[in-house]
This record gives sequence, C-alpha cells and structure tokens, in this order.
Amino acid sequence: MFDPKQTWIGVGLKTGGMIGPVGYESVSGRFFNAGDLSLTYDFQIKSARQGLGLGGGAGLVVYFVFKLNSFAWMHDRLIEDWGISVSLGENYWTILRYLSDRNFFAKVKLVSKTLNALATHGEEFRNVASFLYNVYDFDKNGDHPMVNFDVPGAGKGLEVAAFKTGGRLRIVGESVP
Repeated sequence: MFDPKQTWIGVGLKTGGMIGPVGYESVSGRFFNAGDLSLTYDFQIKSARQGLGLGGGAGLVVYFVFKLNSFAWMHDRLIEDWGISVSLGENYWTILRYLSDRNFFAKVKLVSKTLNALATHGEEFRNVASFLYNVYDFDKNGDHPMVNFDVPGAGKGLEVAAFKTGGRLRIVGESVP
C-alpha cells in the first residue's frame, strides 16, 4: 500500500555525454519526503556510461523512491540504469561554454523553480507518486523501488546515444527538522 512517509521525490539536474562507446553522467539535486516536505536530502549520482553515442546535454530529471523510511539508507548505493538520448538542440556550443565558465549548479534557476513548485504543490506530487506506485504494483517488489524520468522540454543538448549507466548515489546534505 502506498505510504507518503515512505516515499521520496527527487528533482535534479542531469548532465552527460558520450564519445563512441563510453561516456559520463552526473546528477545533482534534492529528495523530499512525500509525507513531510521538510525532510530533505541533497544528493549526487556520478555514473559511467557504456554503449554507443556521440554528444552531450543537460536537463531536469525526477525520481521516485518507494518503501523507504529513511533516505539515509540510499547513501553509497549502486544505481544502475539504461537510457536512450536524442537531443538535437541548436545551442549546444553556447551551453558547453556556459557550463565551463560558471558554477553550473549554483546558477541553474530551473531546478530552484522546480524545487519551489515541489514545496508549494506537495499534494499534487504525492498524487503522482501514488499513481506510479499503483501502476507499477510496487507492493510485490521487496526492495526499495526507484523510478526516474527526464522531464520533456526541460533540457538542452546535442546527443544521440544508447547506453547503460552505473554509479553511486551520495548524500551531500540533509535537512531534518
């Protein structure tokens, strides 16, 4: 049964890219407890990519973790996934210059707007989490299921790739009332 206090909703900024068979992906963001939005954990996931592709990009990603009392349990957990990326943005070089010239995560306003929306519209996010929980029938899954998806239209880049990723989730900050 869906329990908001055991559900964590994460919002992050993902960057990544590939050259041929190898690549890199990094996500930085924040997880909120769906039952108590004042419980938060800042996180990073740095992953290697293996597959085939060329290019890179950046965008917004949303995560849902279910059946987990304390998000601290996720620290240093191996996160494996697969992905297909098709980004055909026209401002690729401008984005790369911006990323290299500035402290990227401190300057991204899209993530902060999304985090504010999450805090303001917590009930809607809980409803989405409940829907995902029931659709994927997570009651039958004994582990702590994690679902993630890229937010369409909330990214830029120039990349065509198919890959598998593997990396560790690290907690880099927490807010416990």
